[in-house]
Amino acid sequence: MLRRALLTIAALNAAASFAAAGQMPALNMMQMNGGPQMTWRGLAQGPDLAEGYYNGGGAMSESFRMPMYSNVPIRYCKVAIPLYYPNGASLTDTMFAGNQAILSYQFGVEYPFSSALSGLAKRIPVTFSGANSWTYRSAGWSGGWYKLSDTFDFGQWLPAKTKFGVWSTVEIPTNIGTGALPTVGNNGSNCLQRYIGAATNTTSQIKALGGASDFALTSTSIPAATSDIAGQAVYVPMLLCEEPIDAKLAVTIGDSIAAGVGEGGANGGQTCAATNGDSYGDALGNGGIVQRGVYEDTNGNGVNLGLASDGAKNLHTASNWLGRQALLALANPTTVFQIDVHNDVIPAPSVGSWVKNTAYAPFTVKYNNGAIYIATTGGTTKNQTGAGPTGAGAGIVDGTVVWNYLAPYLGDGTDSVGSLVGWEAQTNAIIKSIAPNAAILAMTATPYSTSTDSWKTVANQTAGFGAGSSTSVARWNAFVTSRNPALLISGYIDPDAALETSYPATQSGVWVVAPGQNVVDYATQNDGVHPNSVGYGLVQAAGVINQSTIH
Repeated sequence: MLRRALLTIAALNAAASFAAAGQMPALNMMQMNGGPQMTWRGLAQGPDLAEGYYNGGGAMSESFRMPMYSNVPIRYCKVAIPLYYPNGASLTDTMFAGNQAILSYQFGVEYPFSSALSGLAKRIPVTFSGANSWTYRSAGWSGGWYKLSDTFDFGQWLPAKTKFGVWSTVEIPTNIGTGALPTVGNNGSNCLQRYIGAATNTTSQIKALGGASDFALTSTSIPAATSDIAGQAVYVPMLLCEEPIDAKLAVTIGDSIAAGVGEGGANGGQTCAATNGDSYGDALGNGGIVQRGVYEDTNGNGVNLGLASDGAKNLHTASNWLGRQALLALANPTTVFQIDVHNDVIPAPSVGSWVKNTAYAPFTVKYNNGAIYIATTGGTTKNQTGAGPTGAGAGIVDGTVVWNYLAPYLGDGTDSVGSLVGWEAQTNAIIKSIAPNAAILAMTATPYSTSTDSWKTVANQTAGFGAGSSTSVARWNAFVTSRNPALLISGYIDPDAALETSYPATQSGVWVVAPGQNVVDYATQNDGVHPNSVGYGLVQAAGVINQSTIH
């Protein structure tokens, strides 16, 4: 494997040398010599890209330095700037406006990366139509959900896992008060030394806008961000890099657990033990189930579009997440993890009864004759009393509607999981329309419990959704683990063996307790929902995501 990787890098370097000499384009040269065909794929190692957390402490300018690496060789990349934030109860992607009506950006790339915070070399500038900064203006903007930079060149092909730094400055025109600057979703406890830097300013740090210098490009030092960053959170864009066409990329869509919320959360008062992690995840900066697994246990890359409080309840409506869909398409994934359930089990509506001579859209879920069915083809039902789908088959024709059997109708609260399956199917159909060749993977529901002793013991926990095989969560997990065709998934991941007591013999809903420490974040108002860094580490150690998981 190592020899093959080195040969690939050598082939890429040789092709790039020919291109630099003006003999022929690098891509054509590599293809003529049997080298890898290339494509563009997303890269965002470390942070999630859930933009919209307007921090800043009243600053007009914030600059950040974030280390990254790629699991595949890269040389030519672009920066993709998301221009939206999730708005309202449905977390609808909304173009920046108001206090964010004018936003200026500057990016630089540091290679090689220096494990220091001073004595730093100048960065490779990222340009936009040749300029080293770019300003978004909402008035008259018609360029879409993101802005793409010019291609920049690292100067050589970086071997897999080579660390580099992404520097960014984001500014508003004037100091208009607290909460005006967009950032991504990682903040809080950041105690592991990764040489992350953060600098807040009340004046511009972009020379073209009147700043004394271009901080992101020329500053030789940056303050450490190795403790709580008061009023700040890191801003990091998505990269788009040219890679071998068979390189793997996993994009994560979904809720707070998909986003890695809980990393660095309370664990017996020890939020920053080096063996556990902090709010950016483990020592390499990978947070959450997917990013830890993909970047450390596979040869692929990842982009995290997970968002706290989101779920299929929102995602099944395409208009709610058009910005994320645009980034998903741009990222060009080979695998999509669609992870949500905790935010969907309670709001999922009860399953209604079948009605004659009624128009139903695809993925509508109804019950009839003691069973739950999902419409695979929309249309109008038969105009006949007592008709409707029956039996446990697939392709049941009912007027112009076609139904598939989904599950028995029990007449209790767990039947609403059928509606959740409909939401998930709609969401996955949207994903499939954007990334038709990507595998879509679901995840079983992780534990959820309350505790009288901060999750220090198993005995003092009570399952939040109840325990046993008759619960809504258990029914959902059965749909996932059976790869029910209605879900439109290629497979699933199951972290519960690492996190849930007595699983899989019984679905207790109760968190395991690791020796001397718990595995669940109990510092937030969502007590008992999210793993902490210990819990996420247990899932990774169990090999839930490995080379065979992503496609």
